[in-house]
Amino acid sequence: MTDSVSDFRRWKDKPRIGIIGGQGAMGRLFHRFFEAHGFPVAVSDVATALTNEDIIDRSDVVLVSVPLHKAFEILESLAPRFRSGQLVADICSLKVPPLKAMEGSAAWYVGLHPMYGPYVKDFVGQTMIVCPGRVADAPREWLMDLLRRAGLKIHVCSAEEHDRMMTVIQLIPHVTTVVLGHCLRDLGIDAAESLRYTSPIYRLELDLIGRLFAQDPALYAAIAMENPYKNEALGVLRRVFFETTEAVEHGRWDEFLTAFEKTRSHFGNFCLQALEETNRLLTWHHNANNHGQYLSNAGCANSRGAAAHRGDGAPRAPARSGHADESLSGTVEAGGVAARPSGAVSFEGAGVSLHEVSCCGAPNPFPVTVEPHGARSLASWVEKHVPDRRPYVFVDRTVASLWGDTLNRRELSDAWIEWDAREDKKRLATVEELARGALQRGADRGSVFVAVGGGVTGDVIGFLASIFMRGVPVVQVPTTLLAQVDSCLGGKTGVDLEEGKNLIGTFHHPQAVLVDPAFLETLPDTEWQNGMAEVIKYALLDDGGLMETLEAHADACGPKGVSYPLPLSLTRHLVSHSLALKARYVAADEKDFGLRQLLNLGHTTGHGLEALSGYTLPHGHAVALGMRVAVRMGILLGLTDSDLAARLDRLLRAYHLPLTTPLAADAEALLHRIRHDKKKGASGLVWIVPRQIGRVERHSAVPEPIIRQAFQVLHEEAHG
Repeated sequence: MTDSVSDFRRWKDKPRIGIIGGQGAMGRLFHRFFEAHGFPVAVSDVATALTNEDIIDRSDVVLVSVPLHKAFEILESLAPRFRSGQLVADICSLKVPPLKAMEGSAAWYVGLHPMYGPYVKDFVGQTMIVCPGRVADAPREWLMDLLRRAGLKIHVCSAEEHDRMMTVIQLIPHVTTVVLGHCLRDLGIDAAESLRYTSPIYRLELDLIGRLFAQDPALYAAIAMENPYKNEALGVLRRVFFETTEAVEHGRWDEFLTAFEKTRSHFGNFCLQALEETNRLLTWHHNANNHGQYLSNAGCANSRGAAAHRGDGAPRAPARSGHADESLSGTVEAGGVAARPSGAVSFEGAGVSLHEVSCCGAPNPFPVTVEPHGARSLASWVEKHVPDRRPYVFVDRTVASLWGDTLNRRELSDAWIEWDAREDKKRLATVEELARGALQRGADRGSVFVAVGGGVTGDVIGFLASIFMRGVPVVQVPTTLLAQVDSCLGGKTGVDLEEGKNLIGTFHHPQAVLVDPAFLETLPDTEWQNGMAEVIKYALLDDGGLMETLEAHADACGPKGVSYPLPLSLTRHLVSHSLALKARYVAADEKDFGLRQLLNLGHTTGHGLEALSGYTLPHGHAVALGMRVAVRMGILLGLTDSDLAARLDRLLRAYHLPLTTPLAADAEALLHRIRHDKKKGASGLVWIVPRQIGRVERHSAVPEPIIRQAFQVLHEEAHG
């Protein structure tokens, strides 16, 4: 085979770039990088119109940016498709397996390994490892020049040298961190309790353990298990670990000290340099953890007048008079995993300042705006945040009847689509009907879908957007409290089957979210209760501040409980605080591998109760009942103090959420429904159990007798 350098001369000045896996976090990073250099970029991913083959056919340079555990299979399947004169690069953490997969390809191949993550601002000063495969001098130098101009520090080595070094850079550190985490688990160490005794170095090490376990386990499994030199490295690790633990266990001081001195001599002057650098790092880390500005309570807002608690479920007419705090707004942001959503919400000042939310897996960071009456300028807001796309606004018919004029329905004309957003309409047939309606109005791949309504609207229109012409952007404009505090953020979309809720769905993050608490003024009490159940859930997940805010308002309202609607200032605080917490979990675990499952507190039982009721039981009522079951389960397992049950019951009662239900009378029927829920894990039913405020755990091996006993709480009078 002859390299076609003439092909390179044709595209070297302005190559067409293709990114396979271009909607992943690293794919998006390199998309921005290539576009900043003026190159046209096309991407393929699981939800894009373009396929991997399309990208290969229309690109001069192809970057493969896919998860490591899938990369080798993908490269091997695509290798025959790559053509002569085309430059292919991958950014996997290992280099020998991709090189082997590309051996039979006609294309030039270079292995890249960026030693940085997707959230760097630019490439200046970062390290890029380059492993030239079979590549001609001219395209290799073109690529090297591009990387140098980006300010990268480049290290060139063979694929074999790279993977051997990765046993030290990645495999051994990851394995030892995993083992340390497993040790703390098996020793029964409470991470929060251990911090009462912490030194700065232990706190940093614990954060590194938590960081690893917050991410996708398949990534770490692939880095360890796919490295061709793993056995050599693990053999040394096993031997040295055994020698060291033997010396400690048997009190062999001389042996321990001699080995210590030999290693110190091996590292030489680097030890003192490392000591100085880590001292600075530990000082910064200590200050960040002890002096960070966490979310503050907005205080207890007084109830607005003596409005009677309405139980008829009828929507209220929009309020005609303004309130003194209507101009105040909160803005939510999340930029990775944090111990607290520090500094994430602003409650002071007028107007709106936008921040970007970076959720792992989202196509791009996106704005989430919390602004009372912000929906009055919906069309211009969408145009600002999603330019160059024509919006098609899908509106819950009830919302349209109450707020159509406020939303400037006439301005949107034939791009306004109303529909009956009911749970029984959350089916594939409805999606097909809505897609046809959008097509008839001229929607195409250049459109953006705007979902205006509650959780059903967000789920259905988000799902429609994810599959319409293989995916168009969606903007979420939630109009219920439940949607505003929870479902508008996170990217989950879906429709129901007879067997259960949301069994068909996708992850499709919004391009932008506009949260207008003024919509809540017309909500019936049941919808307020639906949302407040999720807020109370977040209060159990939070460090105590949100719980205290809820309890303070309930105490101020007296024994009859709160009146809905809640004061706008309090509502804004609850919405902003809840979204900050939701963003934190989504950023840590977009696809529900671990941490995000904690957001399912109350939902395992709740979904079973909803299904048992034929979906006549309101979602918030089901979640409230599910939280009671979760707390009782924790008590039965010896994990949870009974004081938490009393505290939860008082709060549920104050916000008019149910404590009992006849649906739980048949424990076997309820268990049957729960077993069909999508939240069931590979090892069985998954239960989220709170130990205390701010400490919630995932359990997947709860004995069935304990489960049945926990269901009994749904027949009992409340605590407290």
